[in-house]
Amino acid sequence: MTYPSTLKKTANRQAVYDLFQNEDSVYTIKDLSSLLPEIHLSTLYRILACFIEANLIEESEYSSLKQITYQSKTHRHSHHMHCVICQKDILLKNCPIQLNEADLEGFKLIHHHIQIEGICLDCQKKASKL
Repeated sequence: MTYPSTLKKTANRQAVYDLFQNEDSVYTIKDLSSLLPEIHLSTLYRILACFIEANLIEESEYSSLKQITYQSKTHRHSHHMHCVICQKDILLKNCPIQLNEADLEGFKLIHHHIQIEGICLDCQKKASKL
């Protein structure tokens, strides 16, 4: 996918845009700041707001952690598990919801979001060594 011609193109915007070309990537502002340390935090927030408005990315919030994540709008249908200790996001290989039309009782499903939180295997191993 090429950079949208409707948006002003800057080096910073291009750098952020390039990160979101990996369709399965989910980033927090902390992730983006670490990956792009040359871009000031306030600039990152402005770029993300611009990309959300342009419908290039979407944001989701982990309600229990008050943590916002950003993901490309072109991503394939996916869900992630979030480790509450190390904050790692792990891509699920399959959607955990299997709905059929009878289950929906005439409801037209547009989108769904599942929040899965727990403790990843690495953190479990570290905890068991204590």
